[in-house]
Amino acid sequence: MADYLTLSDEQLLQLNKEGCRQALEALTDRYMTVARLIAKSLCIPSEEASDYVQEGMLGFLSAVCSYDESRQTKFSTFAYVCIKNRMLSVLRKAAAKGNIPPELTVSYEEQAQSLLSHLTPEAQLISEKNIDDILCAAEKLSPQEKKVFSLYLTGMTYEEIAEKLSVTVKAVDGTLQRARKKLRKALSL
Repeated sequence: MADYLTLSDEQLLQLNKEGCRQALEALTDRYMTVARLIAKSLCIPSEEASDYVQEGMLGFLSAVCSYDESRQTKFSTFAYVCIKNRMLSVLRKAAAKGNIPPELTVSYEEQAQSLLSHLTPEAQLISEKNIDDILCAAEKLSPQEKKVFSLYLTGMTYEEIAEKLSVTVKAVDGTLQRARKKLRKALSL
């Protein structure tokens, strides 16, 4: 196995295509670490991390099967995206069902404070004012607009929001348009 550790990802992929099982094992070991790092970067609790790492490794196997070297993208980039997207997909499905662990939820205020902590005092003061303005503007939204807008901000598609709220995609679009219009007006944009 030591010989395989020195080979590039692309070389290991080629050996795998030729039926070399050890090449796939070496590549899998290499990307298991990547999957763990991605899970950690997504702030997944340690007791659930192994489930997400397994999901990420399914994304990795998908990358191995569907990688096309003619697209001139490095396999490492392609595999990283496949692993992360698989984990995010599982997180979104959990969010759609309302099964998000409490430690993964972050309020607008906590997100704002996290973002502000990296700014200079002057920039922080300006940003705090902007965040206060946005939070104040969000209060002008109807309960339905808040719900739809919040789901949209979590990364859900119009279709996913429509399914979750048992409304049409057109209703979601209209609600988001109204919410955006109210926010623009309240923020004078």
